Amino acid sequence: MNKKEKKIFKQLTDLIENEESQLRKIRIFKSISMIAGGVILSASFTFALLEIDVISPFVYTITAAFGGTFIGLAVCWGNSLDTWPILRKFLDLEKIKRQSELLTGDYINHGKED
Repeated sequence: MNKKEKKIFKQLTDLIENEESQLRKIRIFKSISMIAGGVILSASFTFALLEIDVISPFVYTITAAFGGTFIGLAVCWGNSLDTWPILRKFLDLEKIKRQSELLTGDYINHGKED
């Protein structure tokens, strides 16, 4: 397996083992991203509508794009939070943990064969 697959298994294992704290972290990122995106987008539109000549209109466009990107990330994280309880039901959590242990080298066989 490549590095990316190992990283994904590690993140998924962390999510499974510390589900509440990981989901709380995603909720915080979602909230910060939504607020920051809203502030940036609002400021961009406000300055553009007031036609303040301090900054080029190109800058308003770029800042609006950044604000929209933050809002888009918040929506993405929100959808992930909404779908996690459903997806979790269909995952074989023990198999994921074992595979992650094998990939990261944290696996101890204890005399058992897979």
